[in-house]
Amino acid sequence: MGFLNVERIADRRHIHDWRVDAHFHEGLAQLFFFAAGEVTGQIDYEKRRIASPALIWMPALVGHGFDYPKNMVGWVITLPTTDVVRLAR
Repeated sequence: MGFLNVERIADRRHIHDWRVDAHFHEGLAQLFFFAAGEVTGQIDYEKRRIASPALIWMPALVGHGFDYPKNMVGWVITLPTTDVVRLAR
């Protein structure tokens, strides 16, 4: 397998101030795990409230953004879509 990145959401809070504007990834898929807190998400232009615990699969090219509560407990796993295809075989 190639590249796999696991990151705590809180580790990037200083960059985004607990907010990630809507965007998408070409060639990357993400798995979000929200362990505690309620998240406001934008997935494919639709606003949603997501109560924890929650597991969200975000395929490549799907627009998404999140407003996290302060001290959010959660992780995001990012992997290339080529690895997703390889795992699915």
